[in-house]
Amino acid sequence: MIATRQNTDMRSQHKRGMSEIIVTMLMISLVMGLAVVIWGVSRSLINEEIEGAQSCFGNFGGVQISKQYTCINSTANEIKVSISVGDIDSVDGVLVSVSGDSGAKSFTITNGSTFSYVKPFGGSYGGSLSVPGKNSALTYVIHRTNMGVSDADSITIAPIISSNQCEASDSLQGIDDCLLSA
Repeated sequence: MIATRQNTDMRSQHKRGMSEIIVTMLMISLVMGLAVVIWGVSRSLINEEIEGAQSCFGNFGGVQISKQYTCINSTANEIKVSISVGDIDSVDGVLVSVSGDSGAKSFTITNGSTFSYVKPFGGSYGGSLSVPGKNSALTYVIHRTNMGVSDADSITIAPIISSNQCEASDSLQGIDDCLLSA
């Protein structure tokens, strides 16, 4: 009877040892599975961020304000700003921020965009705007009062390249009067 009882005790100890091994293996599998899922999600997020940064990388200064054609017409209360694009194929738009002591306002120039206070040079307010193409420039006229910043004298631009808004690429403070720069 003692021998049978020892056999039974050894079998139950052996079974307990096996279940601990199985639980340990399941825990290791669960942790590894979670690590794979987390790695996959974080890798795709990192790749998206890298692609966005790569579209802007190396293009700093590729979209600039042409200072010789940018001025304030104080009589008409307008700012004439010329934006040039260098050797960049994929400029989708340009974020323009105009500011003065009374405040600031931003708008995005894209192909076909319209604003009641912006016109293409030689066009009319509310007319369709275009983004300058590769190695070209376009001039826009901004009505300061209609925009809501009647004392605007500063412009900052930031390109949108391959659908990613980049850092500011150029700015101009203390814009000259057009009569003085003529």
